[in-house]
Amino acid sequence: MRYIDKTNRLIEWDVYVRKSNPTVWNNSSKKERLKLHKHLHLQQNGLCIYCEQEILSIQKNTSDAIHPSHLEHVLPKSNALFAALIFDQDNLAMSCMGFKEGKYELDSTGRVKRAKGVSINYDFCGHPKDNKMDIGLFINPLKDLETHKYFNFDINGQIIPSDKNPEKAEYTINLLNLNHDDLVAWRLEVYNTLLEDTELDITAYLLTFPSFYSMIKNLWGIA
Repeated sequence: MRYIDKTNRLIEWDVYVRKSNPTVWNNSSKKERLKLHKHLHLQQNGLCIYCEQEILSIQKNTSDAIHPSHLEHVLPKSNALFAALIFDQDNLAMSCMGFKEGKYELDSTGRVKRAKGVSINYDFCGHPKDNKMDIGLFINPLKDLETHKYFNFDINGQIIPSDKNPEKAEYTINLLNLNHDDLVAWRLEVYNTLLEDTELDITAYLLTFPSFYSMIKNLWGIA
């Protein structure tokens, strides 16, 4: 996880919210939500707000134009304490759907195929978080400029608390299930692949904002 600067706002979204005054998220304009989704994809350099897997775009002007991901309420909209933030850009991010990109087959629209009898598991990031949150312990990547400093990574693909505030880090890791087996294995695969690249220019590589950007910076000792 890393801090995301929200000063680059999508003005169209703020205008829409002010003029239309939507009250129910699912009844708000799909067209406007798609614009925001694309904006957040750029704002986050294409990486999930929590696990930092790369979210690939598909070339369709639909609600699934960026997949597999969704508009995430970092402070959950289902919690009455945060009801005033439902349409606030400062609380909205792009999150993966809780599974490894490419794990499930997509149809022609970019949706996950739901074959009869096959369940889709949303295992990590926003979905496990649901509305259960201790606001005093959760590390908010949209608010805390030092988000990345709470976490370290080991060479086995695990995300672990740093010395900054281990209690908050451990709580956030567990809440989002950031050490799910799929994520750990995927991070380890990326790490080992980079180690084997004898011609790797790590500085240039990081400029592309690859999957697990914060892990790579941490393991290569880049501030």
